[in-house]
Amino acid sequence: MINGTLLVQMLNFYVGYIILTYVILKPALAVIVQQEEHENDLNRALVELKNQVAAQEEYKKRAWHECMQALTLIKPKLEVTGLQQKMVMPSAPEYTVNQEEEQELIAVLAKKVSAHITREKKA
Repeated sequence: MINGTLLVQMLNFYVGYIILTYVILKPALAVIVQQEEHENDLNRALVELKNQVAAQEEYKKRAWHECMQALTLIKPKLEVTGLQQKMVMPSAPEYTVNQEEEQELIAVLAKKVSAHITREKKA
């Protein structure tokens, strides 16, 4: 024969289980999942920023190397003949500009000069 208190205890256990599951544990689990997603998003952003910094560093290194190569082409050379030293400047490298670039440069220069003139007239 089943005692009445056993039924009450079973009902009490079931109600407690429902309360723990749906009122406490599911919201807590949802908060934990949300925090993990946020942490994953931050980690992805951090990796992306590290990649951007590495790319910028590589660009700076490449630009510095190109600059050093260009400077070695135009640096003066020191010629020593007997007791006299003489600096010899190499000729400047030729820089060619195509017609479109030349027209663009002329247009930019004209705009800047006209803006400067109008500022001086106003002053």
